[in-house]
Amino acid sequence: MVDDQSLRLVPVRGEEGVRALWEVLGRYYEPPLWIALPDFEGYIRKVAEKAETYALFKSNDLIGAISLYVNDASQKQAYITQLAIHEEHRGLGYGRVLLEESCSIARSKGMERIALEVLKDNASARALYEKSGFAYTGEGSSVSYLMRRSLL
Repeated sequence: MVDDQSLRLVPVRGEEGVRALWEVLGRYYEPPLWIALPDFEGYIRKVAEKAETYALFKSNDLIGAISLYVNDASQKQAYITQLAIHEEHRGLGYGRVLLEESCSIARSKGMERIALEVLKDNASARALYEKSGFAYTGEGSSVSYLMRRSLL
């Protein structure tokens, strides 16, 4: 686990900030995020308006980011919509840092569970989520799984 006092989790606000962040990190998706999402601009607007986005920095270097919805009070379930780590920093525990921070944020807002969807062929992400306490709850689509973790 990363134990580094120089890490900072910074909230990213507004459509321009969210777009800039996911344009930088979205290139590490295959295909890039703006190609994978048919309505990238609509997605960015939705995330900026309804989700919380956080960038993880080490000193002044962008390490990664996470966007999550923490607004389902009736189900008490948060939902991670994006998580990305800069390719130079993968495998060093930063993904786990972002997951744990997102769980803390969701818990502090009264959420009892946190969920996500992961591509079936993304073995490294699936392994990270499994090690972080997420369990499979079904298929999201023909190419993805749904996973969830208790926050209690």
